[in-house]
Amino acid sequence: MRLLLLFIIIYQHTVAQKSLTLRNAVDVARINNLTLKSSRYNMLYAEQDYKKSKLSLNPIFNFQYLQLMPWAKEFDAGYSFLNGANSQDWFQLTKKFQVLGQRKYKMEMTNSMNTLSMAQFDDLERNIAYSVATQWIEVWYSLQYQKLAVKAADYIDLWLGETDSLWRIKKNIDEVAFLRFQILDDQYDLEREKAELKYYNELKELQFMLSLNDTLAIAEADTSEEFDINADIDSLVHFATLKRGDIIANMQEIKIAKENYRWQKSLWLPQPEFGLVANPQNKIPYYGIFFTQPLPVFDKNQTEIQKSKLMVRQSELEYEKMTKQLKTEISRALNSYKVNKRLVSVFKHNLEDAEKMLTIVTQKFISGNTAMVDMWEAERTWYSINITYIESIKEYRKSYIDLLFATGLINDL
Repeated sequence: MRLLLLFIIIYQHTVAQKSLTLRNAVDVARINNLTLKSSRYNMLYAEQDYKKSKLSLNPIFNFQYLQLMPWAKEFDAGYSFLNGANSQDWFQLTKKFQVLGQRKYKMEMTNSMNTLSMAQFDDLERNIAYSVATQWIEVWYSLQYQKLAVKAADYIDLWLGETDSLWRIKKNIDEVAFLRFQILDDQYDLEREKAELKYYNELKELQFMLSLNDTLAIAEADTSEEFDINADIDSLVHFATLKRGDIIANMQEIKIAKENYRWQKSLWLPQPEFGLVANPQNKIPYYGIFFTQPLPVFDKNQTEIQKSKLMVRQSELEYEKMTKQLKTEISRALNSYKVNKRLVSVFKHNLEDAEKMLTIVTQKFISGNTAMVDMWEAERTWYSINITYIESIKEYRKSYIDLLFATGLINDL
């Protein structure tokens, strides 16, 4: 235990000292996330329930004492009040027995519930990993947005200084275009402030998810894909049914419902009680056996049996619905992933064109071959395409995470 705690402390310190990749963030969440830590107790509870079901029923001890009163004519005056000649004792030791496989079926059901708790934890881990991964992407996007706003504002500040000088010297700068640049500069300053606030808030949210108190930074250059997904839709659906915690949990619920049905059927016969009796009466020893059996005349557990049959059908319908929904989820995620992957290439090409256009217009403006309004329009176009490109990367990466989430591969990050 001490070694484990030492490892966690060292790991957290190391994480705090370096930039987090997306995969690093998910790994940290698996160790630190408070929701996951709390949910691990559910597995421990289920394990204890299984152990309890394996225990046999406790024996029952019964003792009775009857005293003959001194004024009774049967009271033997030759013996003391508490002597055995004037009293009767009853010693009974019995035990209830689980018949018709009742204990066996209950053990099977609680063991399946133990497995269910593990599957539910895996699904919770899948959801936490998804939340952390998408939040990491939001932080990355906010950082890129902030850097772009700073770059654009600095660029405008530089040009405003140069055009102001040209204005004083040559007096040939269009006043309206110059004011447009000033307005654009103010807008970029506001965009920068908004971007800084958004980045701070998104980073704090990620920090909370990871339960880290130290300063956090992300590895913004991390753009690699952990998995190369080229499989067809049917293969991905089949893989997801074997991998996703919620699907496995639903299959386990069907199994539990069937085991509960068998257990309820076995309970139609109440548990008999059997044991031994020692009954000394006025110093005369009597010994015998004790047996009691509630008779299932009216209550044969029929309502619970019928209810357990309905639960089986309900769990099967839930699984049918989930498998159909699964194919829809994966199909939608796969299509989005492919489209967004293609769009990134398109917008990257557009950005390269915008960079060239801005360079050409800048050179023409310096040489006096174009108007300042063309510079203003080129700057706005360049900034707009940059935003679109960054958003396309964000949507592409989110669609990739959506696909990992839908297939269950996100648990392997």
